[in-house]
Amino acid sequence: MNSMNTPDKIKLKSEWKTVRISEVIHRATININPKKCKYGYPYIGLDNITKGTFELKGIGNVEDVKSSKYQFKSEDILFGKLRPYFHKTIQSNFDGICSTDIWVLRSNDRSILDQNYFYQVTKTTDFCNLVNSTSGGTDRPRARWEVFKKKDIQIPPLSIQREIAAILSAYDDLIENNTRRIQILEEMAQRIYREWFVKFRYPGYENDRFVESELGMIPEGWEVKKLGEMITFQKGKKPKKFSDTKQEEYLPYLLIEVLKGGKSFYTNDKGMIIDELDDVIMVMDGASSGMVYIGFYGAVGSTLANIRPNDKKKLSPFILYHFFIDNLKAISDNNIGSAIPHANKDFINQMHTIIPPEKGMIDFHNYFEEIYLLIRILKEKNKNLRQTRDLLLPKLISGKIDVSELDFDIGVDA
Repeated sequence: MNSMNTPDKIKLKSEWKTVRISEVIHRATININPKKCKYGYPYIGLDNITKGTFELKGIGNVEDVKSSKYQFKSEDILFGKLRPYFHKTIQSNFDGICSTDIWVLRSNDRSILDQNYFYQVTKTTDFCNLVNSTSGGTDRPRARWEVFKKKDIQIPPLSIQREIAAILSAYDDLIENNTRRIQILEEMAQRIYREWFVKFRYPGYENDRFVESELGMIPEGWEVKKLGEMITFQKGKKPKKFSDTKQEEYLPYLLIEVLKGGKSFYTNDKGMIIDELDDVIMVMDGASSGMVYIGFYGAVGSTLANIRPNDKKKLSPFILYHFFIDNLKAISDNNIGSAIPHANKDFINQMHTIIPPEKGMIDFHNYFEEIYLLIRILKEKNKNLRQTRDLLLPKLISGKIDVSELDFDIGVDA
């Protein structure tokens, strides 16, 4: 007999309570004027949230904010209320202010609803569907709190909530630790790039002569080249057909959201530009124009471009990637377009870069390749952890997996 139908299981499920959302959840209202905030108070928008992770590249602060916004505190849940971004949810570990397209949610009474458990609930498809059922509007439909707060949800006893939260949080912690390691490796690689290619303090530089160039003193044997002579731009395309589920013979479909760790998409369109793992991807359209990514494989979307060195022995893709990061401000300052910014391909092709002799470039490439191989391994571990967590999540939240008998240290006195 299926254990789901046993009397003990039925008894366990009968201990769950149905509660009105307004009875257990508090939503922050517009309650802060940025002008009265202390300097440097972080500002979070929807672009800074992926599924369970903060994307802190380009994060704003109070000086960027022109009107009153929501205030959030550590442990608050930030949940995107703008369709189709209901999957954008995270539990913060710092104080800040956020866009009014984000709900700030917290438990009214943690003796009834555990905040960490409720965060896990917000990540489920059922919860997102419940929010979606309240959304209104046309162009950018928003969830309506006045409707949503009247909905009901089921919650287990507090001890079960804490055990569920502890199990799922253990996966989140591992993912976060790996994410921090990835960030440290990327920052280390950028510092090394600046030491070697900007300050010219590479291994053995003390024995080299320096000569004049149009960019100042450079090591003898190095050359100044226009970037357009060394690279090929390929603008991405919008596929005729794509899906949010993986299917046979479908490739990953790369969009900005995917690059930031959000929802995955796939396509089988044969006419797409294909990005390889060591190719550079640049955002060409929108507020993030000029930002670059590396380490992705798939079909390139229409707001992105694949940028590939013509000869990797003369220009390593890793060196190219870090060149773009180091020059992001110059690239962004020269974006074109008024209402919607676009990266200026002509400006980028005219930028000058400094190229070492072929043997030196190969040595530099091999060094950076080891760093990015480790980053790739950590990303793959995170992918597997997320898949396991996402399989457990709905089963634990719905009560299909009984945790009442698990011997699991949750670090809290029940």
